[in-house]
Amino acid sequence: MAQFVLIKDGSGRLMWRKKVGDRLYNHNNGWCTFDHIEEKIYDEVEAEDFPYLDWKKSGLCDIRSSGNYGWLTPDGIYYHCEYQEHMIVAAFIFNRLERSLEVSGWVKLNPECLNGWHCEQRLTAEQRNWLSLNGFLIDDYD
Repeated sequence: MAQFVLIKDGSGRLMWRKKVGDRLYNHNNGWCTFDHIEEKIYDEVEAEDFPYLDWKKSGLCDIRSSGNYGWLTPDGIYYHCEYQEHMIVAAFIFNRLERSLEVSGWVKLNPECLNGWHCEQRLTAEQRNWLSLNGFLIDDYD
């Protein structure tokens, strides 16, 4: 078992860090020392590894009204994430593979995709409505 702490990262989001000696590691194996932590520790737990933590306590993914990156459920609920975090949000928040969400009809919002989004299934009415209301291009074939 390893020690994990919940602290605010550089962007002000609560994120889990693994304690190893005087270092704190993130889920991508980047690290900093305790000297760089000015904020308090919000939680401290023991766990096998990052996937076993309660990521809903973190700021990894949040429900917002709009944004450029994230996941849009078939029901039209938008979950925001940051650049290149789709995979870890799928795994840590929804306990699914990124590919599993894509083939299940979830919309991946990413400005690098054509029209700013990608979906492998026909859009639901809720998804079409959300995309349209938030300025994304959709056509009759989507």
